[in-house]
Amino acid sequence: MPRVDFYILAAADIPLRFVCNLTSKARSEGHGAHIQARSREQARQLDDSLWTFRDISFLPHALVDAPEAESHPITIGWPGAAMMEADVLIDLCNSGEEAAPGYSRILQLVADAAEQKQQARALYKRYRQQGHELHTHHIEQQPG
Repeated sequence: MPRVDFYILAAADIPLRFVCNLTSKARSEGHGAHIQARSREQARQLDDSLWTFRDISFLPHALVDAPEAESHPITIGWPGAAMMEADVLIDLCNSGEEAAPGYSRILQLVADAAEQKQQARALYKRYRQQGHELHTHHIEQQPG
């Protein structure tokens, strides 16, 4: 059963830099990661950000509809697109575990928006009922 970490952000939207930092940390620990964006547009923005968020390095990745996606350690998807296998799921759309089988760790990112908080509360309750190891992190400032 995967460990689930909820990152409750003080921002009205999830900062892409924060997603990049979490992805970089997962990779530095030797994990593959799948990022589930809220939309295809957000997935494209993340695609750009992962190439440029550090001046001297980048994180090798691909959008899930790219032919080379299966050969990359980091993939980016969106609702309606295939979810790729990886160790870590970074979930920006609160899709939950039923949409994410096989991950050893799930990172739920929750922006300071009523709808996202409501979805996150329902997910948290479901995860708790299923016996997952749950952790909550309140992020007060935009991490950079």
